[in-house]
Amino acid sequence: MTTSKWFGVAIIAVVLIVIAFLIGQNSNNQNQTASSSDNTNQQTTAAPTQPQNVSSQRTVSTTNTPKSLSDIVTEWRKSAADIECEWGNSNLGNYLSVSGSGLLVTLNSQPTVITNRHVVDYPASGSFDGCTIKFPDDSWSYFISAQDSSRNISYDTNNYDVAYLTFPADQTQYMTQDVKYGFYALTLDTRARNNDYLCSNSLAIGDPVVIIGYPAYGGSNAIFNANGNGDNSTPVEVTATEGIISGKSGIYYTTSAKIDSGNSGGLAIDETNDCYFGIPTWDESGNFESLGRILPASTFLHY
Repeated sequence: MTTSKWFGVAIIAVVLIVIAFLIGQNSNNQNQTASSSDNTNQQTTAAPTQPQNVSSQRTVSTTNTPKSLSDIVTEWRKSAADIECEWGNSNLGNYLSVSGSGLLVTLNSQPTVITNRHVVDYPASGSFDGCTIKFPDDSWSYFISAQDSSRNISYDTNNYDVAYLTFPADQTQYMTQDVKYGFYALTLDTRARNNDYLCSNSLAIGDPVVIIGYPAYGGSNAIFNANGNGDNSTPVEVTATEGIISGKSGIYYTTSAKIDSGNSGGLAIDETNDCYFGIPTWDESGNFESLGRILPASTFLHY
């Protein structure tokens, strides 16, 4: 074979090698492109996983939303007692009435109103005539007379400012029909709180509290006014004031929630845990404001 022929063959071989190399490069580029496309698709499919988890966590957290103040008051109002105790005073020639509030609970299997002792024990005012007890949305009032007091009214054994007004199984003998509001009369057993109403924890400064009761000028309907005249024209309704735990003074907690005359013996509710913390007992006026006092239930109810 001549030199020119060998030269032609060499050129053809070089051309074939170049073509083969170019074909190989194009195949590699296509594989890389396909691999990149697969990775992109896989990432696109997996991406929604994290937002779904976040959304699920948010849904769970909303189920632990605390009750509103309105819900708390609505729940406790049916057990909030409006109390009016009267004494006959021959020196004054009329009745003296002391108003207060209380919580109806079940103690020793009997419906019992927990209140302050100074609401039902006022010996300096004359002879005790009795206490009338009413509840919201109840067409009945309940009366514990002086004759019933020895077996139906008791006081805290540690001399705390606490009294217990107990109704026996036969509650009908303590019902009076002189107050008719047109509402359905619920039994005391239905209204009474059972052993799930007590707070199991103490409160710290800054914790929110709600005071529920019947302050003298907050909407409570007095059984007797200063002249001894009855006023049963309107049904009773609770009043709620909100505040925080401001501090502690001895066994008492202080609170910024308003406590007025008539609130004594009522309900101090732990707003965060929706439980009965104690009794609003009295307030102490300062130069510009006043701090109420709460007697915690742990001092007189053993749990």
